[in-house]
Amino acid sequence: MSIRYKLFLWVGGVFFISLLFSIVLQVYLTHHNLTKASQDFEKTIILKSEEMGERWEKSVRLFLSGSIAELMTLTKSISTFQSFKDSFGPSDENIQYKTWTAAANLLIEDKWVEFLQNTAGDEVLSVLIPSEMNVETSFKKDIDQDLSWISLQGSSTLYLGIRCKKDEQSQSPHPLFEGENPNIYFLFTPEELKALELTWEKKSIDSGAHLDPLFLLFYGSEDVNDFRISFSKKIEKANEYLKQNKIPINKSFSEEDKQTKHTSTPSSFLEERVSALTERNQKLAMILALSSYLQSGLSGSFTPNGYFPKGVAYFPSHQGKGNTLPSDQVFLQTPLSLNGAMGKISVLSAPKYNTAYLTETLLLNSSTDKAGSLTLGFGLDKIVTELALSTDQNVFVVANGNLIQGYDENGKEIEKDALSSLPLEKIQNEKNGFFNWNNASYFFLQLIPIPELDLHFYLVTPKEKQLAMVSELQKGTEELIDTLSWYMRAVAILALIVALVLLNQLAKKMARPIQSLAKAANAVSQGFLDKVEIPYTKDNSKNEIHTLCVSFERMIEGLKEKEKVRAVLNKVVSPEIATEILQNPLQLGGEEKKLTVLFADIRGFTHLTEHMPPQEVIGLLNECMTKISTLVDAHKGIIDKYVGDEAMALFGFPKEEPQSVTDAVACALNIVESMVLWNQERERQNLPKIEVGIGVHTGTVVAGNMGSENRLNYTVLGRNVNLTARLCSLAKSDEVLITEDVLKSPGIVDLFLVEKMPDADLKGFSHSFPIYKVLGKKLPKN
Repeated sequence: MSIRYKLFLWVGGVFFISLLFSIVLQVYLTHHNLTKASQDFEKTIILKSEEMGERWEKSVRLFLSGSIAELMTLTKSISTFQSFKDSFGPSDENIQYKTWTAAANLLIEDKWVEFLQNTAGDEVLSVLIPSEMNVETSFKKDIDQDLSWISLQGSSTLYLGIRCKKDEQSQSPHPLFEGENPNIYFLFTPEELKALELTWEKKSIDSGAHLDPLFLLFYGSEDVNDFRISFSKKIEKANEYLKQNKIPINKSFSEEDKQTKHTSTPSSFLEERVSALTERNQKLAMILALSSYLQSGLSGSFTPNGYFPKGVAYFPSHQGKGNTLPSDQVFLQTPLSLNGAMGKISVLSAPKYNTAYLTETLLLNSSTDKAGSLTLGFGLDKIVTELALSTDQNVFVVANGNLIQGYDENGKEIEKDALSSLPLEKIQNEKNGFFNWNNASYFFLQLIPIPELDLHFYLVTPKEKQLAMVSELQKGTEELIDTLSWYMRAVAILALIVALVLLNQLAKKMARPIQSLAKAANAVSQGFLDKVEIPYTKDNSKNEIHTLCVSFERMIEGLKEKEKVRAVLNKVVSPEIATEILQNPLQLGGEEKKLTVLFADIRGFTHLTEHMPPQEVIGLLNECMTKISTLVDAHKGIIDKYVGDEAMALFGFPKEEPQSVTDAVACALNIVESMVLWNQERERQNLPKIEVGIGVHTGTVVAGNMGSENRLNYTVLGRNVNLTARLCSLAKSDEVLITEDVLKSPGIVDLFLVEKMPDADLKGFSHSFPIYKVLGKKLPKN
C-alpha cells in the first residue's frame, strides 16, 4: 500500500476515532454532570421538604395544642362544678342507672368530644366512641304511624320497628336535629316482642328511674311513667298486629326501597364533612334514645338484656332509607384500658380503633367506696385528613408503636389491610428518607408535633412524585442536549468528509516526492549510490519535503565517504581494552583463592561495530555488557573487568560456595539464551545479531590489590585466569566451553548435558587440555 493511501487512512482514521471519542466523551460527561446535578437538586429538594415538614409540624402542634386546651378546659369545668361531677361521679344512683344519658348529652353539647369513658372502679357507667360505632344502612316499610317493618342491608333478618314518639301532635323538634323532624324506631324481632309482653306482665317497674328531659321533649311525654305507659301500649299494639298478620318476606320490599329511595353519595370534601357530622348527630340521637329506653326500665333491668331492643333506627323525615345503630355497639360492659396518668394528656390507641385519641382522665370521688373516673378525648382523624389534603401526600399515624390509620392525598382513608405491609421498623427511627413499599419507592417525613406524646405523623409520597421536578428538568435537559448533540454531530461528520477530501489531495501532492525518495532509498540499500536520483521541489519551497530531499542528498554524499573508510577498517581491527574496579580495596598484595572464572567475548564485535558511530558502539557494548552483568549478579558472581568486547566474571568470591561452579556454568548458559532472545528482537528491528563465546574454568588464582597506597586496583592473576581466557577464544558463537576441572566439580554432571571435545592446545601452555562443550541443562526426572 502506498504512503499516500496509508497517510489518508491513518489521518482519516484518527479523525474518525477522534469523532467517536468526542461523541462518547460528550455522552459520558453529559450523563455524569446531569446525574450529579440531579443528585444535588434532589438534596436541595429534600432540604426544602425538611423545612416544609417543620412548618407542617408546627401547624399540627398548634392545632393539637388548641384541641388539648379545649379538652383541659372541659375537664377542669367538670371538676369545678358539682352538678357535672354528680352527673358522672360513682354515686349509687349512677351505678344503678348508669350515665349513658349524661354522656350522650355531653357529646351533644361539645361536638368536638369523640371519646368518653365513665367508670366506677372496674364497672362501666358509660363508654361512648361515636367514630368507632358503625351504623348500617336500613330500609323501612310503614305499617302505620307507630309501626314499620325494617330491614338492614345485607341481612336477612326482619325487624319490627316501634316509633319513638307518643303521637303525631305531641312531638316537638329536638335541638339536636336543628329543626328536622326525623323518625326514630326501636327495633325488635317478632319473637322478642312476644317474650317482652310476657315479661312485662310479670315484672314491676322501679319508680325511681328518670329520663333525660330532651328525650322526653322529643318523645312528647311529661315524665318517665307517661313514657312507660304510652310505649307499653305500642308494644301491645305490635303484638296484636303480629297475631293477626304474617311476617312479610324481607326481600319483598327492601330491594324495591333500595331502588326507589336511593340517596346520592357525597362527591366533595365539604359534602363528606357535612355527611360525617350529620351521621354523628344521628348516632348521638340514637344513643340518647337507647340510653333513655334503658333507664326507663321497660326491659325489666337497667342493663341491656334479652328484652332490650336490638338497635335503634334513624330515618330522615319522609324517607324510607336511613341508618341503624346496633345496641351491642353502644353499651360496652368492659372498661377500655387507658395508658395515661390522671390529669395528663395521653394517646389512646389500639389496632381495632379507626383512629387514635388524645385523652385526659379526671378522678371523681364520692361517698361510695369505688373510685370514679371520667376520660374525655378527641380523635385525630380530622387533623390527619386536613394534613393529607393540604400537603397532597399520604399521611400515616403511629401511636404507642402501632400504625393506627392512613389517609391518601385525597383525604380518603386507606384500608388497614393495605397498611399491614408498611415497613414501620425502617422509618420510625429516621426523620426522613426513602423506603420501599409494595414494589415502589417512597419518600417520607416524620412529624413529632408534641415530643412528650408517643404520637408520630408520617407524610409519605411516591419518590417519582417527590422528585418529579428533578425528573422533568433532567428529561428536558437531556432532550435539549440530545438535539444539540445531533446537530453538532451532523456538522462534525460533514466537516470530516470535507477534511478527508482535502486530505486526499494533500496526500497525493505530498506522496509524489516521498515516493521518489523511497526509490532512491531502495537504490542506496542495494549499494547503487551513483545511480540515485534526488527529487526536488520548487526552489522557493521551504517545506519539510524540500528539507528532506536536501538532507537525503547530503546523506548520500556522506555514505559515499563512509564506503571509502569501511574498505580500510575491514583490514585493520584493534580491540579496545578497558579496566574497571568492581571490588572495594582491602590491602596491597594478594592471596591465593580458589575461584571459578568466566570469560565471555562478543564474536565479531569489531566487524559489527566498524560502521557505528562511537556513541552507538558504546551504547551497544553497554547494553550487551549490562545483560551479562545482570545475569552474573543473579548467579552470585561479580564482574572483575571489561576488556573491550570481553567480560571477565568471578564466582565464589570473596568466599567460595559449594554451588559456585554450577552457578558459573548456569550463568554461561543463561547468557547464551539471553543473547538468542535479544537477537530475535534485533532481527525484528532489522538489526545485526550479537553472538558471544564463553569459557569457564575453576582453580587457584592470586587475588589482591595492585598499585599504590593512593590508587588501588583489585584483580585476579595467574595461570588459571590465562587458561580461561584461551578457552574462551576457542569457543564459537553462542558456545560454552569448560575444562575438566569444572566437569569434575560437584553437581555439573547431574545438572548439565556435556559433550567431549578434542583436546586443545592453548597458546602459552606446554601441553594440551581436555575441553568440554555444555549443551544445556538436563530435564528434571519425574
